[in-house]
Amino acid sequence: MKAIVFSDLHVHDYKQFNPDQIRAQRAADMIEYVFKLADKNDIYQIWFAGDMGDQFANISVIAMNALLIAFQKCFTEYPNIEFIAIPGNHDFATKNTYSIPGISVMDAFEVRPNGGLFPSFVLLHPGSYSHEAGFTIVGVPYFEDPDNFWKTLEENVNRVQYKDNMYLLMHQMIWPENDFIQDDINWMDDRFKQFKWVLNGHVHHPSMWGNFINVGSPMHRDASDIDGKKGIWLLDTDSGELPAFWDTTDKNPQYIRRPYGYKIDEWMSQQYIVWYHPEDKQKKKEDTFDASKFNTQKVGPMEILDNFLDVNEEKLEFPKADLQRVATKYFE
Repeated sequence: MKAIVFSDLHVHDYKQFNPDQIRAQRAADMIEYVFKLADKNDIYQIWFAGDMGDQFANISVIAMNALLIAFQKCFTEYPNIEFIAIPGNHDFATKNTYSIPGISVMDAFEVRPNGGLFPSFVLLHPGSYSHEAGFTIVGVPYFEDPDNFWKTLEENVNRVQYKDNMYLLMHQMIWPENDFIQDDINWMDDRFKQFKWVLNGHVHHPSMWGNFINVGSPMHRDASDIDGKKGIWLLDTDSGELPAFWDTTDKNPQYIRRPYGYKIDEWMSQQYIVWYHPEDKQKKKEDTFDASKFNTQKVGPMEILDNFLDVNEEKLEFPKADLQRVATKYFE
C-alpha cells in the first residue's frame, strides 16, 4: 500500500507576515493539498509525524478553526483516505509521560470508543495500527524523557501483528542532528533496525540516514528555514524501493534574506523577506564564536584546549607554550 508522509505543519496565527491571518489558512491548505495529491495518485493513507499545532496549550481559535474546517472538507471529499498521526511536542497542553499521557490538540480529532470528530483520523498516542495489507505502523509521540520513549516503543512493538513489516512514526530530537541541543536518541540504535522505515518529525529539514528519515516540514515557518528545502515523502509498503521526496518548497512563501535597499522583483515581493544591513552581516561574521571547535563529541580535550588558547592568545597571562605543557602533564 502507498502512503504519503509529512510532519511539522505548525498551524498558528503568526505575528509576522500574516495579513488577514493568512498563514494559518496556508497551513490548513497544505492539508487539503496532501489529500488531493493522495486521491490523484490512488493513495489511501496519509501519515503525520507530529506538531499539527504550534503553541502548546495555547492553540488559537483561528488555528483550530482552520484545522477543523480543513479536515472536515477533506474527509467529506475523500472518504476512503485515512489520516494516521502522532502528537509532537507542540501538540501537547500537558506533559506527556509513560504513566500519564499528555493532552493533545489532536485528541478530539481521533476515532475512539467515546467518540471523535473524524472516523478516518487515527491517533497513535501511543499505539499501533495494523492493516490487512500486511504491515503495522507503530506510533510513539513526543517524550521529554528518552527512557519513556524506549519503554513505550518496546511495549507497543510487543503487541504488533506484522513484525516483519513494521514502520515507526516518532517525534524526537536525535543525534547527530543538532550540536547544541541534548539529543538522547541515536538514529543508529539497534532497536530501530527492526523497522522497515523510521519516520521522525521534530526536525524541520528533510534527511535520510539508513532506514531513518527526518521527515521535515512541508513549508517555511521562520528565518531558520532560509535556503531550506521543504516537502513530503511517498512510500510503498509493498515495495523495497526507497521512499521518494516530493518537493513542496515553492507551494508557499519562503523566508529569504536581502540587504536594505535591494530591488526586489515580483517573486520576492510574495516571500517573507528578512532585511539586514550589509555592514551588520560583516560584523556578525567577524564576531561569530565558532562553537564547533569546542564540541566534545568531535574533538579531544587537548584539541579543545589548543583551540581555546588560539582564540584567546592575546589575553593570556602566561606563554601559550607553558600552558600547553602543564595541560599535557595533567591529561596524561
